[in-house]
Amino acid sequence: MKRFLQSGFLGVCLLWALSASGNAQVSRHYAVNVPFDFTVGNKLMKSGEYTIEPLSGVTNERSLILRSRADGRSRLLGQAAIGSSESIEAGKATFAKYGDEWVLQQIVTPGYELKFRAPKPEREIGKVAETKSVAIVH
Repeated sequence: MKRFLQSGFLGVCLLWALSASGNAQVSRHYAVNVPFDFTVGNKLMKSGEYTIEPLSGVTNERSLILRSRADGRSRLLGQAAIGSSESIEAGKATFAKYGDEWVLQQIVTPGYELKFRAPKPEREIGKVAETKSVAIVH
């Protein structure tokens, strides 16, 4: 009986340890400093420091949040498949300029990638005047 309880306890501890390490691999939080005002969807975001992080969940499909470090306001970005990359490479956020407005187009990190469609007025204008990439760091 004692051996059975020890084996059961060891099994539970092993499952707990594996689930905690697996969750740590997919809960990638990144930081980005955007030097200009920009839009995500139809929401204007001010220049400054932001964090990009997946919401917690039990699958690898997670919603991503962009959170301002200045005021704590958040913007739901969309859903991405979260990988368990061990890479220490920096990612990048790519912005496109439509007229006078910068629009977030893409986020690429070692753990996930998310592309955005341009809002309808920008799609109707059609021409991207310029693109810029900003480094995303751990």
